[in-house]
Amino acid sequence: MTLAAIGVVAGLAGAFSLTRVMASLLFNVRPDDPTTYLAISFLLIVVAFLACYLPARRAAKLDPLIALSRARRCDRVSAAGRTRRGEAKPLRGHSREQPSVCFR
Repeated sequence: MTLAAIGVVAGLAGAFSLTRVMASLLFNVRPDDPTTYLAISFLLIVVAFLACYLPARRAAKLDPLIALSRARRCDRVSAAGRTRRGEAKPLRGHSREQPSVCFR
């Protein structure tokens, strides 16, 4: 969120400094319209918040032990190699009926 806030502040500074250049390109809106600046800044902050919050909430729902055991199991499967059909080779002690699931 800090990077998003820095980006909004830098964008507002750049937009205010280029108001004279933009004046000829705008119709029915003043180049220094505070409503437009506030609305766009708010929209960018909301999008940045959602981009941070949604993956964090999803990750918080996982049990760390399950996530770590899946990661370790996936490393073992990738180290074992692949067969011609793209299936993972069965690991020592694992049967073919219970394939390990790796999300990459």
